[in-house]
Amino acid sequence: MKHAVFRVDASQATGGGHLVRCLALAEALAERGWACEFYSTSSTKRFLADKFKAKFEFHFDRSLKEMSSNDLTVFDHYRISKPDEQAIRDQTSCILVIDDLADRPHVCDVLLDQGYGRSRSDYAELVPRGCKFLLGSDFALLGSSFLYYREIAVKRRQKLHDVERILINFGASDPHQVNQRVVKALSTIPIFARIDIVASRYDSGLAELEAAASRLPDASVLTDVDDMAPLMAAADLAFGAPGVSAWERCAVGLPSVLVMTADNQSRNYKNLVGEGAAVGLGRYNEITDASIKGALTDLLMDPTSLQSMSFRAGDLCDGTGTHRVIDAIAPLCQ
Repeated sequence: MKHAVFRVDASQATGGGHLVRCLALAEALAERGWACEFYSTSSTKRFLADKFKAKFEFHFDRSLKEMSSNDLTVFDHYRISKPDEQAIRDQTSCILVIDDLADRPHVCDVLLDQGYGRSRSDYAELVPRGCKFLLGSDFALLGSSFLYYREIAVKRRQKLHDVERILINFGASDPHQVNQRVVKALSTIPIFARIDIVASRYDSGLAELEAAASRLPDASVLTDVDDMAPLMAAADLAFGAPGVSAWERCAVGLPSVLVMTADNQSRNYKNLVGEGAAVGLGRYNEITDASIKGALTDLLMDPTSLQSMSFRAGDLCDGTGTHRVIDAIAPLCQ
């Protein structure tokens, strides 16, 4: 049995995107007979569903130097770079670094950046010679349920129809309360669609969010959602951030209204909007009630453009990236 170790964190400040994509990779590896374990800080505990706690072994607040020798070590962490990776180089057959900043040197065998539009030149001076590059949304790490729901969702979206269901979700932590700002704006205009709002039960503004949602005719606030795929597949339009979840929405052809909630999302934001897969409202501190309502009103009045966005989103990510990554790294994990 091959053995993989993941070093990744989730927190209120950084959100859960890094953990989500690492769990997607771990699940796919487990399906192929791998044993997977995680090294994280204690802040990660609240972002873990019970099914993941049961499936994988988690070590909280322990040094990676304590790990046993393994076939694959995965780093997905903005505060980890060459010195940390070099320290465990002799303990692992293959080091996979997942990054999207291209701002620090690494010691790795494989560099994965699933951002759309990345090129080898962005990392050429930051990794060892001979490093394998896995770049672009073809390598987006998504859970298996997105591949399952993709076929159902894409088939449904081939028919032009009205917006009957809207999804609002700005990550596992939403520190800037963008969920709440969007819901409050939408509650001031007539909407005849069902609205699903996904939030964390740890959200400090949850009570206020629920109060705002109660002013909409058909809205639900959902907490601790383990699988976003069915919600995204059922929705006709989403409000969300251009982070990891952007590729989840693309995989099921879900058009998006994007709000940047972190600086590292700017590349995805620009490319998704530029490719016609989404419309953009700018940074979280730039949005207004008028811009939120205007974006929704324009899309509600133009179902042809909405369908075009759906097709383009589906073209950008086909949901099979996790398996492409495993196929690429498996020969190196000997």
